[in-house]
Amino acid sequence: MHHVKKARRGDEPAATAKPAPSNVFAPFRAIGTVCNDVATNLQTLGTEAFLTTCVGTAFHVYNVDKFRLMSASAQTPEPISAVGAFKETTFAACRNIVHVFKRGKRVGELAHPSIDGTIFQIMVLGDYVLALSDDNQLTVWVHASGEVYSSLEFGAAFSATCFMHPHTYLNKVLVGSSQGTMQIWNIKTGKLIYEFDPLGSAVTTIVQSPVIDVVAIGTLDGHIHLHNLKLDERIGRYHQEARVTALAFRSDKDASMLASANHQGDIAIWDLAKRRLVHQVKGAHDGLIPSMHFLNGQPLLVTSGADNAIKQFIFDSPDGVPRLLKFRSGHSQPPTQVRFYDEHGRTLITAAKDRALRTFSVVRDAQSTEMSQGAGTGTAAATGTHATKGAKRHGITLDQLRLPPVTSLAANPLTERDWDNVITAHDNHPEARTWSFRRKALGDHKLVATDGGAVKAVAMSGCGNFAVIGSAQGALDVYNMQSGQHRRTIAGHRKAVTGVVVDRINRFVVSSSLDATIKVWDFKTGKELYTLPVPAPVTQLACHADNELIAIVADDLAVRVFDLETRRIVREFWGHRNRITDVAFSPDGRWLVSASLDATVKTWDLPTGCLIDQFRVDHVVTSLAFSPHGDYLATTHVDNLAVFLWANRSQFVNLSLRPLTDEDEVTELALPSAAGEDDEAEAAAAALADADADGEGNAGDVVVAAEITYSDYVTPVQIAAQMVTLSTYPKSRWQSLLNLDSLKTRNKPKEPPKKPEMAPFFLPTVAGLMPTFAADGAKDNDVGSLGLNKLTLESDFTVLLQECDAKREYGVFLASLVDMGPAAIDLEIRMLSELHLGAFMRAMLEHVAARRTFELGQSWINVFLKCHGEALSRTPEVAGELQALLDALDAEWGRVQRELRYCNCLLDFVRN
Repeated sequence: MHHVKKARRGDEPAATAKPAPSNVFAPFRAIGTVCNDVATNLQTLGTEAFLTTCVGTAFHVYNVDKFRLMSASAQTPEPISAVGAFKETTFAACRNIVHVFKRGKRVGELAHPSIDGTIFQIMVLGDYVLALSDDNQLTVWVHASGEVYSSLEFGAAFSATCFMHPHTYLNKVLVGSSQGTMQIWNIKTGKLIYEFDPLGSAVTTIVQSPVIDVVAIGTLDGHIHLHNLKLDERIGRYHQEARVTALAFRSDKDASMLASANHQGDIAIWDLAKRRLVHQVKGAHDGLIPSMHFLNGQPLLVTSGADNAIKQFIFDSPDGVPRLLKFRSGHSQPPTQVRFYDEHGRTLITAAKDRALRTFSVVRDAQSTEMSQGAGTGTAAATGTHATKGAKRHGITLDQLRLPPVTSLAANPLTERDWDNVITAHDNHPEARTWSFRRKALGDHKLVATDGGAVKAVAMSGCGNFAVIGSAQGALDVYNMQSGQHRRTIAGHRKAVTGVVVDRINRFVVSSSLDATIKVWDFKTGKELYTLPVPAPVTQLACHADNELIAIVADDLAVRVFDLETRRIVREFWGHRNRITDVAFSPDGRWLVSASLDATVKTWDLPTGCLIDQFRVDHVVTSLAFSPHGDYLATTHVDNLAVFLWANRSQFVNLSLRPLTDEDEVTELALPSAAGEDDEAEAAAAALADADADGEGNAGDVVVAAEITYSDYVTPVQIAAQMVTLSTYPKSRWQSLLNLDSLKTRNKPKEPPKKPEMAPFFLPTVAGLMPTFAADGAKDNDVGSLGLNKLTLESDFTVLLQECDAKREYGVFLASLVDMGPAAIDLEIRMLSELHLGAFMRAMLEHVAARRTFELGQSWINVFLKCHGEALSRTPEVAGELQALLDALDAEWGRVQRELRYCNCLLDFVRN
């Protein structure tokens, strides 16, 4: 019996309980996120440095050496506002609670009833965890026990903005405020030690310098102060553009260098010995830089930005100018397009509002990259280094140098090695651009709409040789992808073209338009074959190439399925309450998935024309795509930088789906996390068990296979009596029996064994066909003292055969045959006398009728007939048993061969 295993959530708050699962899709994982505007944490363990970054409701841990993702945490109930780390323990703050993680798994939490605000800074100080919240309170916990150690509440005249621990100041913290003043507090006694004079502007960040008693203070007006805490005097003052968001000191031999960052994404490098600005990296990040760190004893600067990127700069030039060494990034603005690229479903192509076209690997995150748009437009150009000058050389911004955001894209991997194989349309741009996926770069061809309108839709032929673009003026243009030459213009629509598809063998081109028509054109001649009117303007087309079905999305909130072969609408799906954003066919052509501005994702069954699944997410889906193997659904969402993968449950559980109606409740699902959903199946099984226990189960509801406790489950010996079942033993078991003579000849020793000089002690054995160890106290001369009435030539094998034959039940005898080795079976069968041949054939007849361990039984019969064939021919008493055995073998083999021939014919028919 299958046992449902209930999930235990004793260590987690009730708020984290998982919602009811979707019928078809389960959250799998999120890819494409690296960091956000929350400050990162850098710690060194041994010789390696690790960077902890925040990605919304989870955090990532990266190896700084190669920026390799080491671990991703489980999701938190709310967005993380601050992170801290101590060895393998990570502390993540969500509003007023600090969650404790051990290697990415939540193990506890730190809380205090007096905290009424959001924690925005965490620091680990020895055995203590310090957290500063926006309700003007600093709370200290003992992280080993979780007990509150102390709590500091600042007055209304001192609004704390940041804090740090000055080196060698025992139990002391330095706190900065929005009033521009700083205070030193003792966290053990809870007393104010000292207050400094105002700096004239709000303090935004404080860091310790390599020199004892000296700290660097960043302020809102862009000033950087070097202050000696012990003497309470200013050592130096510098000024940068905009407010200071992060500071870092070099700790290697050239320690007289300070790096500062602002909220515009610029980094300034200061020479403290010469008191001057060495270099300014303009646009190092596209937005706020919340934190940066110099690696201990190395000329390496690690930065993080709100643009979803972490970068590492190296100071290896004589003039102290940094260069970009390595980086890891994703889209800095939410993606709007996602498509699977290759036939294996391992690579995604995405486009976003940040004007970037990126590729993401579903298998290895490190292989994700941005496709280059030319010199000066990539991530390296954003660093402002000497290597790339791009946008600065042209006197324009980086966004102006890049192409407008992608509105439509198409790709064909067949011609990846030959020529450009990706084509994109851009927002209000009169040209479609080609890309080389192999080079990960912009191609040479510009495909211009001949009527002068902006390109609105693109498509590629199944062979990869041609591209079709649709313009805002209603015309279609066909181009050769290899040469970029224009082949023909197809005109016919009165308004903008919104979708273009080409069938697999280049017979038809299908286009849709805002004029509420679908037109089918001859690909070779460009002539219009027929027009299909639609009740509302069409906004999108999606094609399933194998069965030539086309999904039509219109403004009347319906999804229609058009059969290109029969030239008619075969399905209409109604149910969305707002504009439909994207649709996708499953690879087998059975399902159609649609997303809408009502934040729902619906799955429609094409053969039955019914809605079989629906779920709602917190953020509207902007684009979706099915993987070529049908195992994943990829989605992009409003206000999310990640690409989310949903696992197709039909790939690993048995689904029994029923039609849904408007009265059925829409399932609410949380978006997948970067760590994945390992216990999704367990949660589903628990939910089903709870529903069954409450008596709410419905025979028509979705039936999902419950989780099996494999320790309690025993595989049946035979699934059905009419099926031929093979044994679980390796094929060498019966092959060795059939070729035992050859094996003995091959393994025969070349010379007789020699007796060792010092023979080791062996346990005494009793002689016989099946050697066994002698019982305690047995002597060698005991064998000679046996009586004549105890001596026999029959082995245990023969005795067991006689006993089973007398009862006409051969189960025990056949079981012993299965357990015996090839050599023992061969010897026992050869030792059978003519008196026992009939009994053995009757046992084999029962074995053939049982249809179990079929291949072993055939090998036994083969050896038996080979050894005793002559004796059987001259013994008329066993002729009946022999004929019955041969008839049973012929009947069984004939049945097996008929089934095999039928399967082979069916497979040949499907292939051809």
